Amino acid sequence: IFVQQTTATLPSTVCSGLSVSFSGSGFNGIANYIESATTLQNRNCVLSFWARGPVVTLGVFVNQVTGSNTNVFSGNATLSNSWQQFSFTFAMPSTSVTPGTGRVEVVIGAASSWSMEIAQVQLEDGTLPSEFEYRPYSEELKMCQRFYETGSVHMMGYALAPSVAYMT
Repeated sequence: IFVQQTTATLPSTVCSGLSVSFSGSGFNGIANYIESATTLQNRNCVLSFWARGPVVTLGVFVNQVTGSNTNVFSGNATLSNSWQQFSFTFAMPSTSVTPGTGRVEVVIGAASSWSMEIAQVQLEDGTLPSEFEYRPYSEELKMCQRFYETGSVHMMGYALAPSVAYMT
């Protein structure tokens, strides 16, 4: 697994993105945990992002995790060497867990070796993706710090031989 931050030039915009490469057999993917399992419940949602890479079809999953893992959405994103926007619309179901518990997670990956550049990932209320909201670094840092003790970035995969993960 190799992850690095990159500056991605997207159509009519420049942004910071993530460059990810995986090798080995089994499922290799990136995942992001989002707030609690009650986030966006009973609403139409849209997951959107820009991505490019060598041609590969990646699985895109949204799960509601409340002690068990409930798949809310499954789809595919077929990458090309040019930047393209992917957008997936689905209904987030209700859950009976206590607000603030569990989580919503977004997972992107494949059961093969793959690589990509990804930017402007958004999960939001609605059926159409909105323009990506750029915020000053200081504001973004302040918003992220509330998750310092409880938030996490989860990278998953397994290898049949010893492997090393890098994140810069």
